Amino acid sequence: MDTCEAPFTSCGGVCVDTRSTREHCGQCGVSCRFDQRCVSGFCLCEQGALECGGVCRDIQSDVEHCGGCDIRCGTLQVCVSGTCRDDCPDGRNVCGNACVDLQTDALHCGTCDNACPGNQSCASGSCTCEGDLTACGTQCVDTLTDDTHCGTCGTTCPADRTCSGGTCVCRAGLTECDGACIDVQSSDAHCGACGNACSPDRICTRGDCVCPDGFTDCSGDCVDTLVDEAHCGGCGAGCATGETCFSGACASCAPGELPCGDACVDPAIDPDHCGGCDIRCDPGETCLGGECRCDPDHLAPNHNASQATRLPIGDLRPGAGRGGALSGLRLCPGADDWYRLEIPGERGEVVVELSGDCTQPSFNPVIEVVNESGSPQASASSGGASGCPRLATRLGRNTRYLRVRSPDGTPGLYHLAIHFDELQERESNDVRSRANGPYHRAAILHGRLDDDWGDSTDFFRFDLHFAGEMRFFTSNCIAWNNIEVQNSSGSRQGRASTSSGCSTWTGELDPGTYYVRVTTRFFNEWGTYRLNFVGGPVTEVEPNNTPATATPLGTPRTAGEGALTRDDVDHWRITLTETTNLHLQTRGTFHPCETDTTLELRSADGQTLLAATSAGGATVHGGTGTCAVLRASTHPALQNLPAGDYIVTVRGTDGARGPYLLNVMRD
Repeated sequence: MDTCEAPFTSCGGVCVDTRSTREHCGQCGVSCRFDQRCVSGFCLCEQGALECGGVCRDIQSDVEHCGGCDIRCGTLQVCVSGTCRDDCPDGRNVCGNACVDLQTDALHCGTCDNACPGNQSCASGSCTCEGDLTACGTQCVDTLTDDTHCGTCGTTCPADRTCSGGTCVCRAGLTECDGACIDVQSSDAHCGACGNACSPDRICTRGDCVCPDGFTDCSGDCVDTLVDEAHCGGCGAGCATGETCFSGACASCAPGELPCGDACVDPAIDPDHCGGCDIRCDPGETCLGGECRCDPDHLAPNHNASQATRLPIGDLRPGAGRGGALSGLRLCPGADDWYRLEIPGERGEVVVELSGDCTQPSFNPVIEVVNESGSPQASASSGGASGCPRLATRLGRNTRYLRVRSPDGTPGLYHLAIHFDELQERESNDVRSRANGPYHRAAILHGRLDDDWGDSTDFFRFDLHFAGEMRFFTSNCIAWNNIEVQNSSGSRQGRASTSSGCSTWTGELDPGTYYVRVTTRFFNEWGTYRLNFVGGPVTEVEPNNTPATATPLGTPRTAGEGALTRDDVDHWRITLTETTNLHLQTRGTFHPCETDTTLELRSADGQTLLAATSAGGATVHGGTGTCAVLRASTHPALQNLPAGDYIVTVRGTDGARGPYLLNVMRD
């Protein structure tokens, strides 16, 4: 069924009222929980129930929420009509802390704690399905329309079929042809009707076999009038003998040229048509006299150590970084390229990178560092399509050579870039008395460790004027490292060791002076890292811990800044002035997602409409925590929200606390 009369909507071929249908509440496929009902397109708690902590509670009988959320009865009491009592009236039975009717209670059907499975109900003390529904496993389903239990339990319809009247039939817009559901509007084998196949040069469009785009039907043949010499520019417009059709016009090529595709080319010099049409030279080759040749670049000859080209890295000085680049270089078969690097002073770090044709699978150059006797010191190879090689190594005083070669002899073009950083002195923060700092608030700090040169420890000082949860963590770790937090007297407050490069320590600290010690994880470890600090006093936007006291944010395209204390909840009120697709997201104030959060969208009276959980929402990981995301493109309940007031609820995951930003946008 394609169309339904208002206010009904076609869902799976069945007309339903999405304003009140639990299985299609608000739109097709959005099913309410078993304890909810569909009211005006929203899933709400059943009449007489109240949502407490994201769950529908019967405040007339729930001992944890007797008469209202979080009003708890005594250990041996029951909740009757919203009042805590010591016994049950009206002949009902006591099950745990509740008065229940064993004849109708789906959680205590027949006996206490005998819960009916799935969406079954309890009637006369037995679990059963209501109306025409059938029990399939633990669920009550309509076998006339259920795609998973069509006709009988366990009969699943294929993806291109739907269940109608208990039979799997082709979905709307598809036709059954030879047992398969086919779109006869676009199928080349069944165009317009079953068995009506298009010829190889035609395609099916809107149920008709037509020529593809760019081709014209000339007397039953599909031709390209831009290049067809019998139909040049139009059907029947033929070119004269010796002429070629170019872009729909007949023309002749100049002497020595060939018509290749839609152009005249010179096969003596054209690298894409060298010696003939579609004969392409390899990267790095040129076409001369109709032959593909690899001509040496402007640095040749530099094919051995004695001919090596001195790299343009400038006048290196101790402690100074220098670099340079060479462009337009070409590797030819059997001819390696050699470069000379003269290292002044003490040891330093050399980084060599290639770029160019080595991004193509056919050209896989290798970089090698060799000493004056020709012994290899280090090497790096290309990954073909994955990219060009990059080599980073440490070199000492004396001359070194870089050799670039193509192992399989394939020629290619490349560019070479080199950077040299000579390091002679250790950093000054290797003891507590020379610690970098002091720092007083969130920061991103840079460090370098080199155990091989005796620089295996860095100290950073933090003077904190507040108490709270602090987080120190390293990132961008070339050097694997550990973190140790010490107080002013040097006593350890905590330590974090890495198994993957970087380390993270989180803990409660009082006001005072602290030192963070970063050390290498392994012997001879070296490289750079970043030390990150996140922490500070938590201030709260109060009062907004109930929907009634929600902080107003106004219309979308606004942001609110808040903070969560332990076990805290924040509420924000937004106003939609028109039907809106909504996008909600939390993010960090200093680092991405520095505080673990979850999001909920509530109606103006506090009823939960959608929550960002593992089952119904999305999360984004970044920085040191997890942000929450609710957006209309992935959550149908956020699409076409009517104008009015809504409440956005922000919670700290598992009691997390800290600052956050709330973004409210149109999706």
